[in-house]
Amino acid sequence: MLQILGDLMRCKALTKLVDYLKYKSNVDDGVRPLSRDKSKSFEISTDKFHEFKAPKNCRIAFVDGGNQEIIGTPKISIQFNRICFSIFKGKEHEKRNSKIPRKIEFLSVTCAELKNGEIHYETKLFPLKEEYKRFLPHDEHLSFTSKKRATTFHDLSRVESISRRFAELSFSKYVLEKELSKDDILVKDGSLQVTFSKEDKYLESCLDVASKNNLYFLGISKTCRRITNSGVPLIRALQHCSKKVGKKRWCYYPLEEYNLNNHKITVGAVKFSPESRIFRFDIYSPKSKILEILSAIVPNTQDSFIHGYPYGLVKVDSEARVRKNEVEIFKARLLQLIHKYGELKENILADMRAVDMHDILDENSLLW
Repeated sequence: MLQILGDLMRCKALTKLVDYLKYKSNVDDGVRPLSRDKSKSFEISTDKFHEFKAPKNCRIAFVDGGNQEIIGTPKISIQFNRICFSIFKGKEHEKRNSKIPRKIEFLSVTCAELKNGEIHYETKLFPLKEEYKRFLPHDEHLSFTSKKRATTFHDLSRVESISRRFAELSFSKYVLEKELSKDDILVKDGSLQVTFSKEDKYLESCLDVASKNNLYFLGISKTCRRITNSGVPLIRALQHCSKKVGKKRWCYYPLEEYNLNNHKITVGAVKFSPESRIFRFDIYSPKSKILEILSAIVPNTQDSFIHGYPYGLVKVDSEARVRKNEVEIFKARLLQLIHKYGELKENILADMRAVDMHDILDENSLLW
């Protein structure tokens, strides 16, 4: 009886929750992306939906990276990072020898220190092979100071990806220079929006090479948290508007434009197939051939097990992804080396114990 009453109470709570969501989920017409600094947003309207053209026959490079924490404490984060690229022509994977490594791997250490009440982050990179070093960002570009005053290093989990983010751009520059030729395309996982200081320098280097060699640089985001000026999620506002045009697959632009020095980047959205989700894209196109570039990617999305998502991005995601068993091997070897130094061992283990209780509970949850 008590269980039935409990179920009814939960049911009423869920019903009220759904009623509240219905009230909050309405979409207004005439909305636009909520603007960021130094960007220009455009009202969402039906005239910005475009149908794909016949795809051109060009080569497309896909770049992605992965990272996982080996050891984490309140003060340091030690990561294993891997960056990969793969080249396709339409839906066909190109297997010819490349001029640069298909993947680079490196360790990174991000340390947080308090200086005058502000948190300073310093990151150093350790390539697994010496030949990888030239493809990596410079250590001095991976240091910055948070302007927030704090009593804990709460931002460390956010900045631990800085090595991978910068390395993706640094490596992409070499892919553009060494592997692609006129009218080819590079597709990077994620947006082209920069987050950290000096990150724009690495993006600008990629765009300089793309401009010089008549190449196209594109970012496709798996997720999008942007909202409109009415507070509605941007992707849902686009989905609502797309129903008025009746197209089953489309690309939409511009949503937003922003400049990086002399390079203009256009933000839009794309639905590569009728069953596809809607994905945000950021594109640098010197010749304003946005529709032609996105049309060239369409064949690569047809056989992907994720409907309407480029198979090239699926492939490099799989190759770059850092698995738990890899991390455990590095962790065991690193702790073995640390144990040789008494004071270092005591300090590291004490710091690890300050933050690892969730992991211990997770590991033992199946035993309860």
